[in-house]
Amino acid sequence: MPIPMPRTAAGSQARVMRMPDGGWAYNVQLTARADVIVGLDVDTTGSDGGLMAPAAEQIEQRYAHRPQLWLADGGFTRLKDIVALTRKGLTVSCPLKPRRNPAYHPAMPRYGDPLEVAAWRRRMVDDAVAGPASWMRRRAEHERINANFRRQGLQQFNVRGICKVRAVCLLHAIANNLMAAHRLTDATA
Repeated sequence: MPIPMPRTAAGSQARVMRMPDGGWAYNVQLTARADVIVGLDVDTTGSDGGLMAPAAEQIEQRYAHRPQLWLADGGFTRLKDIVALTRKGLTVSCPLKPRRNPAYHPAMPRYGDPLEVAAWRRRMVDDAVAGPASWMRRRAEHERINANFRRQGLQQFNVRGICKVRAVCLLHAIANNLMAAHRLTDATA
């Protein structure tokens, strides 16, 4: 979720990302479970690729628990991460990248694919056919968190530096988690 900075406050740690106005931005990655943010990181890369495995390690270190299913959006799809997480026992669900040659079936393994990647490709094609029962259909649940951040006023950062941006994001994460706790408490009462 890239969040822009005002043009005048671009710090040395920010880099130009593909923003509509060509402005400066930080890349915020959120890890959530049931609308509760359990992991957060900020960096200056323009892509989420390669950040799935570090996020999973952060969760495992912080909570001494390894989730069984890892659901990610298409920006996180990197074969190395899929292999690493699958070898740790996680089932990775993230969309397939479009094939350059439409004549090939998406589930067909490519030359040199590890077994974990071949299994992931088959699972994602089967998942797309599953309809409403699909794990990928649950992505919208996590988009609510991004919407909550924007509703809380996080349209752009007014601070400079990754440490300060991370602090702002953590405050928004705390607010999100308090609202989620309130919703979950009301739902059980």
